[in-house]
Amino acid sequence: MKANRKTVCILLAALSVVLLFAGCKKAAKPFAVRIAKVKKSGNVMLDTTFDEMKANGVEVGDIITVKVSDRSFELPVGTSYTDVDVGCMICRFDMEDNEIALAINMGSFASETGIGERLTIDEDPGYQWNLFVSEVEIALKEVP
Repeated sequence: MKANRKTVCILLAALSVVLLFAGCKKAAKPFAVRIAKVKKSGNVMLDTTFDEMKANGVEVGDIITVKVSDRSFELPVGTSYTDVDVGCMICRFDMEDNEIALAINMGSFASETGIGERLTIDEDPGYQWNLFVSEVEIALKEVP
């Protein structure tokens, strides 16, 4: 009877470990994404698709780490600026325009992260972005 009890305890311990890790989302390898453009507001539009992001393990509701040069930022992935408070960063899956943006609700992601600076010019559209960075690195944050 003792051997059976010991076996049951070992099996329960193993099951506990399996259940603990079953709920974890494994972080995918970091991947580089080119910057397609920066909008007037400072939103950084990425040269990637929803499918490519999903292939790298990133979905709405996740938290990602965005590396810009030697600085890292943690952003939630959402579909609306209202998914975060004013002044907070977001990786926004824009379903309407089929674009992915790194943004700050009511702010400039490009300026705040050092991606670039907006210059005023005489020609249309009245501004241009001087970019210091051409790509960012994205990694899915591992969450238990």
